[in-house]
Order: sequence, then C-alpha cells, then structure tokens
Amino acid sequence: MKIGEMRFGGLYVSEEGIANFSDMTLSMIEAVPTDPAESEDVTATLGEVSLVNPSPSLAAWLAGVFGQGEATDIPAPEDVQFDSFSLSNWLIEGVDGEDMMRLSIDSIAAEDASESKLGQFGLSGLDLSFADGDDAGTFTLGSIEITGANTEILEGLAKVEEDGPGEDLIGMMYGNPLD
Repeated sequence: MKIGEMRFGGLYVSEEGIANFSDMTLSMIEAVPTDPAESEDVTATLGEVSLVNPSPSLAAWLAGVFGQGEATDIPAPEDVQFDSFSLSNWLIEGVDGEDMMRLSIDSIAAEDASESKLGQFGLSGLDLSFADGDDAGTFTLGSIEITGANTEILEGLAKVEEDGPGEDLIGMMYGNPLD
C-alpha cells in the first residue's frame, strides 16, 4: 500500500502504556500489488480515509498495520468503536482480456460506533459495472443512510459466515427492534 500523506492528531499513551490517537487521516492511497504481473490488471485507489477517537484496540491494530511495530490481531467486533469514520473517492478497476470490472464509491461515513450500536451510516455514489464473457451489468446507488443500527446483527452475520446459518441471527431478526 502506498500512502501519499498520513496525519495523526492527539497522540497520547494510556495509563496501561498503550499508544493511541484522537484522529487519523490518510490521503492519496493506492494499493500496490506484491506480484508485478498483477499490477497491470487491477488498480485500487482511495482519496482519503479519516478516523476520529478509535477504541484502544482498534488504534493498536492500525498502529501494527501502518507502523513498524508488532502486528496485532484484528479486534473483535465489540472492540471496533469510534466517533467517526469516513472514506472518499474509492475506485477499483480491473481488466482481464475482454472481462472488466469497475467499482467506484464517492463516500462512506459512519458515526458513533459503540459496542452494540452504530449511530449513523451513509454511502453515496456507488457505481458498479462489469463484463464477464457474455454477461455484463451495471448497478448504481445514489445514496443510502441508516440511523441507529444494532451492530449485533452484523456480529450475527459474521457468525453465519464462520459457522453456517445460525439461530442467533434468526433470533435477532425476530427480536425487539428497539433492543
């Protein structure tokens, strides 16, 4: 991954000795394939990614991803908490002979992510087009916004991927929507 600019604000060390930050902004991001043969087929870029007030475990994981320290495991879903996350100008394009795929997203934003709730989520400007042999298609979404989502449903979906269809997910879907 190549990052044009990385800015951190509010750097501090917690009482437990864990480094953290209050905000991070990455700009001009480009995926750089490790296999040179793939570099001609697919490009992936992001204009900007911003994160405000991440949980200590999320900040530690990011430090391992972008720093020279020891990488940590991806935090458990209940530990992925933040005040605000946004990304803009995401573009993925790929060509393989006559086959092609193009995905672009103008912006994704999420706010107030806590252990069990996501205050607000929005996606705008999604455009997808593809051609695969005789099949081709396009999908466009102007925007969507979700307010007050229960993140336990996302955890249930993750369990479905790991364990197959789960009773936990069905129970959550038919449970009280205010919980």
